[in-house]
Amino acid sequence: MAACSPLADSVERPAPTGAASGLLEPSELSGGSLRAVWIREVGDGTDWHAATGNVILMGYDSEDGKEVRVLHEGYRNYNKPLLSPDGQTVVFTDLSDRRGIVTKLDWESRSLTPLGPGLALDVWQDPQGKVWVYTGEGPMDNRGNVAKVERFPLDNPSARELVWDQKVARDNFQLGQSGQYAGGLFPAAPNGGLVDLETLEFNVYSPGCWASLSPGPQGVVWVFDGRHRNLQLFATNSDYRPNGSEERWVVNITGAPGIDGNRTYYPRWSNHSRFFGVSGPMPHGNYERAEIYVGRFSEDFQAVEAWSRLTNDDRPDLFPDIRVVPGGESKSPTSEAHGSVNNSSGVAKEGEQVTAEGVLVEKTRTPQPSDIAPYTSALAVYRYRVDAMPKSGEPGELLVAHWVIQDERVLRDFRREIGQAYPLTLEIYDGNPKYTGKRVVSDLNEGSETLYVAIPDPS
Repeated sequence: MAACSPLADSVERPAPTGAASGLLEPSELSGGSLRAVWIREVGDGTDWHAATGNVILMGYDSEDGKEVRVLHEGYRNYNKPLLSPDGQTVVFTDLSDRRGIVTKLDWESRSLTPLGPGLALDVWQDPQGKVWVYTGEGPMDNRGNVAKVERFPLDNPSARELVWDQKVARDNFQLGQSGQYAGGLFPAAPNGGLVDLETLEFNVYSPGCWASLSPGPQGVVWVFDGRHRNLQLFATNSDYRPNGSEERWVVNITGAPGIDGNRTYYPRWSNHSRFFGVSGPMPHGNYERAEIYVGRFSEDFQAVEAWSRLTNDDRPDLFPDIRVVPGGESKSPTSEAHGSVNNSSGVAKEGEQVTAEGVLVEKTRTPQPSDIAPYTSALAVYRYRVDAMPKSGEPGELLVAHWVIQDERVLRDFRREIGQAYPLTLEIYDGNPKYTGKRVVSDLNEGSETLYVAIPDPS
């Protein structure tokens, strides 16, 4: 049992239940209302971290009949927009200044107000109704870590308080319901875990990225895997074990129609634990396909049972933040859930191995250590043609990840030539606790294919 225990007394409003075979309308998914904010890249399609002026601020509200629309454009930058708890304010970071300038936008009037230096991390409301903005402060290092975390009231940005005086990754820092705990990368990327902001104790659950804490009373932490397809979820309190006695389980988040098994980016829990936003698909070299999706977890958090897609355009849509006011009555047609983990189709237990001999037909360029920051080690994906696939015994092609960087050092002794045959001893990547937090790089169009890892592990 973790030392940090974020279980709270209050409960969340009931949300719909039931799996859906196709995309739902946002109001069907939520059973109530849904508001979202994100950014759209309008440059050459390569600014997928939204660090330039080639982005515009987008929004959607299921109740106003205006569909997807531009909330604001022509400003310097709109990095990582966040909705206030009541949905009436958008807080983002203007990265045109190296320090970052936290800025707020009123949803209705579209008026902008700078709030001071820093990088916006989260917006949270305390039990007395005061809304706080959490910011990353100090110089950001080359791994994306800020030096410390501060907070200030949304209506009084000069009243700053120190929250956390150590490094934390800027990508995602998300408070739980009580405000005492936060999920993120502690003490620095890529260590995903949970921090108690009162005692300053923290627990690391797994390496990875986009770590987050559920906004409700469950106290579930997720850490995104290195392949950007699966969430590792961790039950941090013995009073809540949705997976029986297991403290860790894996949920795939690429099953939505349109994502179709490809990689995703920027997963973020909404204000309700059953709902989250994510951007995808992002197969290598085609970020322009990225759309905004909202997923709904099953009640036991073992699968994504239903999906809605907010955008369908030819520009990259990135960094979603979602606010849901759900209704408890199910409006989803019952069917097979998309995105669920299926142990018969690609999720393995640690230690299960298969052997094959394969001819190398395609490989990923080996990156430099600086390319994989904040990770220090990486696997690269290669494709092999084999006479017998592990499950079917039929001829086919295998995706195999090889270690190419260890401890910030390129493994120059590892060489493979296209057209040559090689013996392979393999483990499945997806769901395997040995690999789910490891960085995976790929130049290949993988789709939903099973990924294997070549062993022995050079470490």
